[in-house]
Amino acid sequence: MANNTFDQVRVPFQKMTYAPDVPSTALGPNEYNSGQNIETDVRGIRSVAGDIEILDTIPGTPTFVSSGYRRNGEFWFIVATTEGYWWASNGIDDWYNITPGGGPLADYTQSLNITEAWSGNVPFFNDSLNPPMFLPDEPGAVLILYSNTLSASIASIVVLTSTTVRLTFSTPVTTPYAAGEEIVIAGVNNYYNGVFTVTGGTTTYVDYAFVPGAPYPSGGIVSPKYQWNYNPNWKSYYAGWMRIYNTPNVGSILVAGNLTVTDLNDVVTNFPVTVQWSQAFGLNQAPITWQPTVTNVANQLEVPLRGACVDAFPCNGQLFLCSYWDTVVFSPINYTTTSAPILGVRLFNQGRGLITSNAWANTDKLVYGIDSRDIWVFDGNDFQGLGNQRVKNWFYDNLHPDHVQQIFMEVNTSKNQVEIYYTSKDVDLTDNPNGSPNKMMSYRYDLDCWNAPRDVSAATFACESPIWTAVADSSLPNWINDEGSRTVVYARGLTNQQLVQKDYGFEFLTSNANPNGNIESSFRRDNLKLLPNYSGHLLLHRVLPEVVNIGGLPSVVNEDPSYYNLPIIPSPGNVTVTVDGNDSTGALPAESSSVELVIASSDPWVQISQNAYRLNSIKISNTSNTDIWMCNAASFQYTQTQDDR
Repeated sequence: MANNTFDQVRVPFQKMTYAPDVPSTALGPNEYNSGQNIETDVRGIRSVAGDIEILDTIPGTPTFVSSGYRRNGEFWFIVATTEGYWWASNGIDDWYNITPGGGPLADYTQSLNITEAWSGNVPFFNDSLNPPMFLPDEPGAVLILYSNTLSASIASIVVLTSTTVRLTFSTPVTTPYAAGEEIVIAGVNNYYNGVFTVTGGTTTYVDYAFVPGAPYPSGGIVSPKYQWNYNPNWKSYYAGWMRIYNTPNVGSILVAGNLTVTDLNDVVTNFPVTVQWSQAFGLNQAPITWQPTVTNVANQLEVPLRGACVDAFPCNGQLFLCSYWDTVVFSPINYTTTSAPILGVRLFNQGRGLITSNAWANTDKLVYGIDSRDIWVFDGNDFQGLGNQRVKNWFYDNLHPDHVQQIFMEVNTSKNQVEIYYTSKDVDLTDNPNGSPNKMMSYRYDLDCWNAPRDVSAATFACESPIWTAVADSSLPNWINDEGSRTVVYARGLTNQQLVQKDYGFEFLTSNANPNGNIESSFRRDNLKLLPNYSGHLLLHRVLPEVVNIGGLPSVVNEDPSYYNLPIIPSPGNVTVTVDGNDSTGALPAESSSVELVIASSDPWVQISQNAYRLNSIKISNTSNTDIWMCNAASFQYTQTQDDR
């Protein structure tokens, strides 16, 4: 039996957290100081999977994407583009235009913060330029824009064609009705009263589809079916954000804030801390009006925030509204009459807020968000910082100051992580001219671990989705989704591209800078003290990384059910192992030894040729479009050569 002539120490890589703010001399046993395109698994670290494009090409340049289940259980994607158009697809049929009035909507950009809210199958959107809009759960539906037009008295109704009549207002309205909008006529008679669809109009009249059959008597009022503006002194207005609040006392309401108003003299005024909410409405429905009346609960008030109200999020039955600096809370109160308020408001926290809209995400019971001070988690009672003395300083130092408004967060529930998409200072504007987020950093909330930044391709916005696979069988649709799975899908801020399914396959999307789609992954841990005595030197002989090459996810449908089983089966591959040495914690590495390790080998170690040092560093890296490696520990074989005491 051979004698073991070397000492050996095993360094596990369990629950490793990325901590670039911590000097390597102070790293804990479960922390590492450098890495890219790697993530923590429960028992080790691994390189990330790649990206694949899914569904048909989106017309234009996306700036927002949302998704959800709608009629007949179909899963739909909804995309807004900088060209001012909105598109929808169920993954089977082509993208179709759902823009209000056919579009385009003006002044859409990559930095435009669009907020969303879903009530069952019905999504609501606010683009911070126009009134809110929603998509009815109907076949071939298009977005319905809430109206800035006020109710008006009717002067006359005359026949234009066999299917169209013209209604003239007693006094001009401030904003014309748009084609496709619905109006409500009341107070004439049973023949003329009802809901009708607009075909065109100006500030003095509106044309609508109607089959005439009797003369117009007189009188009556015409109103938009979905009313947003109810102030006669305002020509129009819009909100900076909108969210849904499922109150425990009156049901669902829409809440919007940071109002900008244009009055009758075309003077534009911002009301940064004014918040309003709609009448209550039911599941899969939309509120008819935002106007306070004696029969509904809609209202408007100012909230005690320093600076503009940026966004709002629900938590534990309450709604929290944030500025850049502060947070206030809307709490349901006992509702007895229509004259009583339904919500109480109070200042909740001074110091915690949101850096921009969409910089928050909900998990099962907690809310995660970003302000200018730290990345936080909130349980309904207290804010707790997550990034301080781990990633906080590094994150803000690497954030591109010109693209702060493009930060967004998404929860990846299949991976138990909150994902922060941001634009770094080293963004490549050749492949990403709009400066859309090129990096994603994630927090594993089940392990309390940060992951190193991952590359993304101009990710302008993201949403959760079932996993989509391409179909090889020509008798089936081109793409199908698996309802028993989840992943994150993001839209790219590039023209005429497909949606991107993240964490899928072995390669990133190709670009000028990365024509082969290689994933460059690396993990580094500095200042490893392998000897019990700091004063000793050791001569390192071998490093044995416990590395496997694991499989990716399929990108095409296969008739063999076993094709979808994804066990971690060792397969051929390689990684590069680099070992550095230094004599003190403050010294730069004095020597580097890089060796390529063949994973499926009879000699699963790297031979190290270097002088003796007190401390060592290890780096595991790989550049490939065929491998995904995982390492759960590394063993070091060494001989102590001296002790300087």
